[in-house]
Amino acid sequence: GVTNVRIVDQDATGPASSWVPATRDQFHDLLPPVWVDDPTWGGALPSGATVSGLANVFEAQFQLQVLDAGGQTLVDLPVSASCGTGCWGRFGATVTYAVASPQWGTLRVFEPSAKDGSPTHTVDYPVWLTP
Repeated sequence: GVTNVRIVDQDATGPASSWVPATRDQFHDLLPPVWVDDPTWGGALPSGATVSGLANVFEAQFQLQVLDAGGQTLVDLPVSASCGTGCWGRFGATVTYAVASPQWGTLRVFEPSAKDGSPTHTVDYPVWLTP
């Protein structure tokens, strides 16, 4: 429900009226190569939900995993963004898994290394998993 955020530079000079509103596009260089918008950090990720966000990765390809509370991999899915290698593209991927009871888990996104496929730029998001 947040529609606006104001970031104040304590060292800024000049009147506040001279500040120009910023958009998300001006902050892409601060994001990791894969940025998950939904679910939110610490939000619910029920089975059958769609994970969505932005990515700027080699050939628009990255990996998405869902891990249970014990670290077991429930989902291991290759994902494609709408653009990659120098541009930000949107993505959406449906994840289906099975857990016996509600629990905290991890939504992991990473870019496989072009050299050997090992995970690079890994980001782990805590998520609430439900049966």
